[in-house]
Amino acid sequence: MRAEAKNTQTTSGNLPISLGVGEDGGYYEFTVFLPGTRTCELRIYDLEKGEAAENLSLFAMDKMPGIFRARLKKEGLPGCFGYRYAVEGKEFLDPYVKHIVGRENFGMPGECFGTADERMAYRYYAKKNGWTAPYYPYSFVNDNPPRLAYQDMIMYKLHVRGFTMTAPGVRHRGTYRGLLEKKPYLLELGVNALLLMPCVEFDEVLSGKEIYGGLPAYAKPLRDLTVPQEGGAGCRINYWGFAKESSYFAPKTSYASKPCLASSEFKEMVAGMHESGIEVLLEMNFQPTDNPNLIRDCLVFWVSEYHVDGFRYNTSLYPAHMAALCPELAGIKILSTGFGDIGEIRRVSGFGEGLTGLGIPFYKHAISPCEPEYKAVLAEYNEGFLQDIRRFVKGDEEMVGAVAARLERQCTDVGIINYVADHNGFTLADVYAYDVKHNEANGEENRDGTDYNFSWNCGAEGATKKKKILKLRSRMRRNALILLFTSLGTPMLLAGDEFGNSQAGNNNAYCQDNETGWVSWRELRANKDQFEFVKQLIALRREHPVLRNKRPLKGMDYISCGCPDVSRHGTKAWYPDYSNYSRTLAMLFCGKYAMVDGKTTDQSIYIAANMHWEPHVFDLPDISDGEELTFLLCSDRDCTQSGDVPPEKAAGIRQRTFEVPPRSVALFIGKKNAGNPDRKKARDRVETKDKEKDGENCKKNTGTLEKTGRDMEEKESGI
Repeated sequence: MRAEAKNTQTTSGNLPISLGVGEDGGYYEFTVFLPGTRTCELRIYDLEKGEAAENLSLFAMDKMPGIFRARLKKEGLPGCFGYRYAVEGKEFLDPYVKHIVGRENFGMPGECFGTADERMAYRYYAKKNGWTAPYYPYSFVNDNPPRLAYQDMIMYKLHVRGFTMTAPGVRHRGTYRGLLEKKPYLLELGVNALLLMPCVEFDEVLSGKEIYGGLPAYAKPLRDLTVPQEGGAGCRINYWGFAKESSYFAPKTSYASKPCLASSEFKEMVAGMHESGIEVLLEMNFQPTDNPNLIRDCLVFWVSEYHVDGFRYNTSLYPAHMAALCPELAGIKILSTGFGDIGEIRRVSGFGEGLTGLGIPFYKHAISPCEPEYKAVLAEYNEGFLQDIRRFVKGDEEMVGAVAARLERQCTDVGIINYVADHNGFTLADVYAYDVKHNEANGEENRDGTDYNFSWNCGAEGATKKKKILKLRSRMRRNALILLFTSLGTPMLLAGDEFGNSQAGNNNAYCQDNETGWVSWRELRANKDQFEFVKQLIALRREHPVLRNKRPLKGMDYISCGCPDVSRHGTKAWYPDYSNYSRTLAMLFCGKYAMVDGKTTDQSIYIAANMHWEPHVFDLPDISDGEELTFLLCSDRDCTQSGDVPPEKAAGIRQRTFEVPPRSVALFIGKKNAGNPDRKKARDRVETKDKEKDGENCKKNTGTLEKTGRDMEEKESGI
């Protein structure tokens, strides 16, 4: 039925197109794209009265097939209203909906009509099984996004709800404001970039049909496990947020302390993070059926409206080079598991010489003269790093060469995101506490989740009180963390891994909206030493540019300083051992190649990794020019050696040795005149003795030559 309302005005003119709902003076403009549809109806609902207000037939715009539009006067609308579109009597949600009510309580099915704040009238949007909420007008003031280069980032991945649900001292747990309350903790840790798991509006209550639709026949609908009774039998929580249906333009209202102000709170969180130099990136779960134009509009909207700094999404749905070329996304980071042919990206996108010839400046705000433009925005989400590091640390064979390549890997074309744990797998603590997954609580008979975790329980499955095993597990975690933060590229830390957060062996906590899926902050008190260790590693990385080199390393001495930019070693310096039984590897990053403004600014970094169950003695390479490798730290907390040998034996020795304990990683740093004064004096004495000895030899040789000359003269005179 079409309402005869004086406050409405239809239009079919060719006006500028902006899908969704917008304002034009005293009117709201409703625009929707429905290809192959001849008629469309707009249904307005009075949320205060809980009844339909009017139905309005939308008219297709001339010369724009599939575009439907209508204008409604603001003063003629109910104080609190929602809307839906309908085709042939079937209602559906506007894909461009900006805000939603009826989903205020996480894990609860949507209410028929939600509550609304009358002060925020007019800006309301609708959703299936849930109605619209006020779109709070928040404006950024003096917001200055950090615009960090990939090599300078320390990424931290978290779930907005799960990060603060058990955090002590947080007033607004599980919310955007709660995340902002934990900003001092993030700054203390040293991270400067957040990767948020999906926090757009999604249906978290999944039916058994939705859960098991793509699973084998043995998977049966289960009783209610995690959803309140109101959710109905056979339902459970989609805690992660990777839902098949999402409202990509609306922030999750249940992640806000005041759901009607979800938009405002998200913006305040982003602005607060930017103020402290922390970037905010989002994971977006686009579906194969989504229109690429909708994906583009979504990315642009979150950048322009919410000032986010980047995204991780499936770039096969909206190509990376298209996102990088979009003017509205200039300088915005794009993370993906792969970008295909980089050469094709160069050609299609017109980066570099293609635009130089046209005299078109592109992305100069985000890049340096020596850095490719596409590298400023694109980065590979590198799962291969996780697999190789885990296998190496637990002692698998034939991993030395692969790990060496991972540690020194840096691409000319794109950034590299390295990590040792992600949300869809074991936490770092569980990697070295469980041999197999334990997803029994998911109700799927432990059939879900990957079977290949590259983990090792260190001698006991799960929790144990054996001190020897606990000590080994702690050392194994430290091994992985050292390799992560001393590798080139961008290190990413999963929330809670800095202090040993555990999910009790669950490697697929998609439906665990409970202490299993939440970050357990009590582990911070129990593992304070590991937290301090991670802080030390992050501070080390931020202090030393040699670990943040933005250029690919060549393994050559191309500046003639006496040492290559990166070199691989074994227990014997300069001779890496790639044999299948080898479990030792050392890497030397020469500080002379850490160039900033054309000047050498850093010290050399040497990593000695012994993943064997026996100790191994490493020869420390001589890096000349008065610079010596000095012991910095070791994953074995009982290892406090300095790496020095007695001064009387050290003088004149060009290489020193260091015994790395079993299953440990030691870290050394190059220092001028390293060692104690006694050593230097000893060396000076030896050098003096050598000079004196050389002088004596020279005199002796001179005397011998003179004697020989005299003998020859006497012989000649005799003749």
